[in-house]
Amino acid sequence: PEESVALMAKTARAGAGRSKKPSEEALMALSYHRNARADDALEDLASAPHSEDLREDALFWIGQNRRERGAQFLTRVMNSDPDEDIREKAIFSLSQSDVPGAADAIIRVSREDRSAEVRGEALFWLAQMNDPKASDAIFHAIDHDREMEVKKKGVFALTQLDKGGGIPHLIRLVRESPHREIRKEALFWLAQSKDPAALKYLDRVLNE
Repeated sequence: PEESVALMAKTARAGAGRSKKPSEEALMALSYHRNARADDALEDLASAPHSEDLREDALFWIGQNRRERGAQFLTRVMNSDPDEDIREKAIFSLSQSDVPGAADAIIRVSREDRSAEVRGEALFWLAQMNDPKASDAIFHAIDHDREMEVKKKGVFALTQLDKGGGIPHLIRLVRESPHREIRKEALFWLAQSKDPAALKYLDRVLNE
């Protein structure tokens, strides 16, 4: 196993920036190894000064297969990496994990990251996780985030909730939001949804 990890890590580094397929397959293989050296190797490949492409691919496979230790590493990257794109990739990767607490870590990023782009990305992937806390966290951002860009991304994130779960929330925004821009955004996504409940509500609004 130790030799296998070393070979896969070497192959991943050598393939970076050339033909990506050998590098990606080596990272995938690393993620399936059942020893801690594989965690060490993947975390090294996901860190600077390696190329952004290699780092992002390593982050993806950490999220797919490295369970609790992988989730801890991704959380550190989300909270501290100076590269916005890398933080966004870590959010996506952690959203693919079923490790307990993953959603809570992404909720913290959606409230605390210094970048509006990253906070908005956190809301989008949070909605994809089907976590029961998602809708409240998204509403918190719509109500309290200092950037209109993030508020609008929160409105869109509601459309990603499972089984049309965001439709009642969008209707609530149309009725209650104090921000005209948010009401307009919610109306737009209601119309795009083609959900029967949304269309029924829009019909009622148009005929009042």
